[in-house]
Amino acid sequence: MPADMFPLGEDVFLYVTSLNGWTLIHIRRFKKHGQNYYPTSEGVTLQPWCFDTLIQGQRVPETVQELPSLPFSDLSITSKDFEKFSFTRNGKCITINKAQWLNLLNHRNAIMSVVLSHVYDNMNFLMAYTCFAEGPIPESLPKTLDNDLGAAYIAQVLINALIANFKEKGLKQPEMLDCEELWGNRVETFNSFALTIDVSDIADSFYYDLWESQDFLSMKPVFYVTMEFLRNVKLSTVLADVRDTLCPDNAIEFYQDVE
Repeated sequence: MPADMFPLGEDVFLYVTSLNGWTLIHIRRFKKHGQNYYPTSEGVTLQPWCFDTLIQGQRVPETVQELPSLPFSDLSITSKDFEKFSFTRNGKCITINKAQWLNLLNHRNAIMSVVLSHVYDNMNFLMAYTCFAEGPIPESLPKTLDNDLGAAYIAQVLINALIANFKEKGLKQPEMLDCEELWGNRVETFNSFALTIDVSDIADSFYYDLWESQDFLSMKPVFYVTMEFLRNVKLSTVLADVRDTLCPDNAIEFYQDVE
């Protein structure tokens, strides 16, 4: 089964697609013919922020008040007995049971990792950067020791630029507090913040930080940026590096209010 497809039980699957720069999450019932599954018309399509809101709860809703609130979405979620839940959007509908909703919660980190990989890989970092660049960007640079060092440095600057965006949004840097206890961020919290960051904000921070001279480089870092580097940037990989930094293992969650 593909990494971007998750079984919820009883032939209902969640899967992630990208089209024309948009990332979409589908919850759909399939029919099995032989060894193959085929999608049916029973299902709904959600935007990433909508799905993130849906899985913020720690348990399956048991009252009307606990049903996810989605004021800016045309998705409606209803239930008569809180054993089954009907999702309706744009005339399309699917009903899932408590066990299937629980599977959504149990797999939410894996699902959101796939969703965010799609979202960040659909960001046009090259175009965003060229909007800030004040001069021509070379196709490539000669292969010298200094240029290799410069390329490694600007790759780290890009990671730091994304970290800075998370901190500007309010996510805290991990630190040792309270008798040497490590405090950090839950992956769920990190993923929610990640959906609020725009590619132009990343490019802006990156470009600004490239103008600071470094003693071990023969020229300012900005001059090591090439079209080859920009085309090869994989923001989903950068995001994974940042997640490892801001969400250390065995850390106490800063944001206890999300429990």
